[in-house]
Amino acid sequence: SGYGREGPMGNEPGYDVMLQAFSGMISTMGQRNGAPARVSFSPVDLGTGMHATSGILAGLMNRGNTGEGCYVEVSLLDTAMG
Repeated sequence: SGYGREGPMGNEPGYDVMLQAFSGMISTMGQRNGAPARVSFSPVDLGTGMHATSGILAGLMNRGNTGEGCYVEVSLLDTAMG
């Protein structure tokens, strides 16, 4: 999800550049004394996908060891705030 399942923004849509701005990442890019600039390669989307993959793999290992499933949740905001 964009902001997680719970909380005041739980149902709000989110996408990479929006979360770059929300987290302050954009303020670290661009020219000194110039306008902020987005990171060009969508790091929030890519990072969230990597977090999801890691969680899924950990869940599969847990299932193999215990026979029990688990719930994996990732959000763009968690990734952006890092």
